[in-house]
Amino acid sequence: MPEILTYSLSDFILFSAGTYARLFERYNDAIAPLPWIGMVAGLALISLTWRGHSRWVALLLAAGWIWTGWAFHIERYAQLNWAATYFGWAFIAQGVAMALTARNAAGSSNLVLLALAVIVHPLIQIATGHAWPATGLFGTAPDPTAVATLGAVFMWRGWRRWSLATIPAVWCLLSVATAFGLNRPALAMTAGTGLLIWFAMIIWKRHD
Repeated sequence: MPEILTYSLSDFILFSAGTYARLFERYNDAIAPLPWIGMVAGLALISLTWRGHSRWVALLLAAGWIWTGWAFHIERYAQLNWAATYFGWAFIAQGVAMALTARNAAGSSNLVLLALAVIVHPLIQIATGHAWPATGLFGTAPDPTAVATLGAVFMWRGWRRWSLATIPAVWCLLSVATAFGLNRPALAMTAGTGLLIWFAMIIWKRHD
C-alpha cells in the first residue's frame, strides 16, 4: 500500500483549529470596521439583485474577491499556510475577471445562495458555538464571498458562467477539506451547503 494512503487530512494541515480561529479574530480586529461594511454591502447585493442591477452586483463581488485575496490570503493566511499566496492571486484573478465581464451580466442571481452567504453564514457560526464571526463576513472573508459568487454566476451565460464558477467552487471544496482536517466541520457548513445548492441548481436548470 502506498505510504500516502496512510495519511489523513489533518496530516496535511500545519496549524490547529484554535490558531485558525485566532487568525480570523486578529484579521477582523485589524480591518475593523470593514467586516461590518462588507455585511452592509452584502445586504445591498441582495437588494441590487432583487432590482435587477446585475452589473453592480458583479462589481461589488469583484471588490470582495480582490480585497479578500490580498488582505486575507496574501497578507495574513499565508503566514499559516504557504499555499495561501496562490489562493490570494487566484482570488484577485477572480475579482478582475468579474469586473471585466460585469457588462455581460444580464441574468438573475440565486437569492438563496446570496442569503446563505450574507445572512445565514454568521448565524450558523453562532448556532454552532463559534466565536463571532468565526470565519468572517461577506466581502472580507473567503467562504461567504465564494458562496455568494456561486449564486451570482447565473447572471452570465455559456463559458463565462462556468469559468467564473470554477474558483469559487474549488475554494468551497478546499474550505470543506480544511474544516474536516481541523476536526471542525461546522466551520465549512456554509461552503459545503452552498456548493450542494449550486450543484442542485445546475442539475435543475439542465432539466428545466
